[in-house]
Amino acid sequence: SEVSGVTRRAAQSSHHLRLRTANAS
Repeated sequence: SEVSGVTRRAAQSSHHLRLRTANAS
C-alpha cells in the first residue's frame, strides 16, 4: 500500500506539471 501511495503521488505530480506546462504555452 505504501508503494501504491507513492506511485499515486508521483502520477498526480506529473499530471500537475503537465497542466502547468500546457498553461504556460
